[in-house]
Amino acid sequence: MKILITEARDFSQTAIENLERAGCEVVARQYDYEELKNNIHDFEGIIVRLGIKVDKLLINSAPRLKFIATPTTGIDHIDLLAAKERRIKIISLQGESMFLKTITPTAELSISLMLNLMRHILPASQAVLAGKWERDRWIGRSMRGKTVGIIGMGRLGKMTAKLTKNFGCQIVYYDPYVKRTKYTKAETLAELAKTADIVSIHVPLNGETAGLIGAEYFRQAKMGQLMVNTSRGAVVREQDLIKALEAGRIGGAGLDVITDEMNGEISKCPIVKYAKKHRNVIITPHIGGATGEEMRKVEEFIVEKIIRRQEEAPVVKIK
Repeated sequence: MKILITEARDFSQTAIENLERAGCEVVARQYDYEELKNNIHDFEGIIVRLGIKVDKLLINSAPRLKFIATPTTGIDHIDLLAAKERRIKIISLQGESMFLKTITPTAELSISLMLNLMRHILPASQAVLAGKWERDRWIGRSMRGKTVGIIGMGRLGKMTAKLTKNFGCQIVYYDPYVKRTKYTKAETLAELAKTADIVSIHVPLNGETAGLIGAEYFRQAKMGQLMVNTSRGAVVREQDLIKALEAGRIGGAGLDVITDEMNGEISKCPIVKYAKKHRNVIITPHIGGATGEEMRKVEEFIVEKIIRRQEEAPVVKIK
């Protein structure tokens, strides 16, 4: 089987060697979209990260393609309907609950964004680089005693709750699919919005969660609330977020994901334009899971899964 690794920079060499030992011919390249479209035709399998949207045009440029593998839990960067039409298997980290319990970087980044917003770390550092040593200008707030609202109490929600609890925070969560935990449950999203000083979003992107956080949420949010999103950009209606930031209803936002992150012209995105002019928004380029150790770990895991399930990997069910 001929397999293409489409984003080969720092890809686990152990994973590549494991594929080769299993009898696969492996080609590792750092392709952009056009390069991939022009070279994908000869491959039976591809391994993708998050840098390229695997759309219908790309899929239909690969007549021999049998599977698309991604070392991620989210798979919204793949056109699932186009893959289903071609009976192409999707191999991902979805459903690998035991393994994923060992993967913590996204929760760690959520905490990092909270701390940056609470303590003004980024603008304070930028001010020093500009020659200004102004201690009193950057007086922040303590985490201890704050109420942290977790939207989505799955794996990452629970990790983030545990980490914030260690700072002395009170935890409230909203998740209609989780009945009870040791934390306080909000029966409605509005209840969480009204009580949380900081909100951290940890839901998958689907028909139910797309646009979940919008104008209605922001109208009810506690004044000055801080918001962190490390899930998917489309969960938050960004135009509504901008209005809430301008009104002071939301005091700051730490975003590792934005709606248009795969469209190529990031500088034109409204939330990026806003962040250029305001110090209360931090945007990082979807680096939640991007630590060297964990990336190698998940790449080696997904390769094991490819080897193990070349014949029986299920096609993702499209609802």
